[in-house]
Amino acid sequence: MKKNPKLFSILITLIVSAILGYIEIGIFKEYGWTVFLVIPFIIGFLPAFINGKLTETSKSKSLQLSFLTLGIVLIGLLVFAIEGMICIAMSLPLIALLVWLGFLSRI
Repeated sequence: MKKNPKLFSILITLIVSAILGYIEIGIFKEYGWTVFLVIPFIIGFLPAFINGKLTETSKSKSLQLSFLTLGIVLIGLLVFAIEGMICIAMSLPLIALLVWLGFLSRI
């Protein structure tokens, strides 16, 4: 996947996040630590880590990639009616902080 490592890193992150979300919500039937802490951290960490391993990239581009991935996830939650706008707005400060912390730990 040398042609577009950004797309590859986003797709891998989306797949991992979807699997974790399905296990937590679909199987365990709860919104717990995984949904509010682990998945946002992974959304910050994985795209920056994978893209950084495949290509030389700056910190600011990696941060943009992490938040782009978060944006894609949030749009998906709205489009597929998994979450509402109010729920996303209430959780966004915590999620944004965890995405940023995940990005910082990518090294």
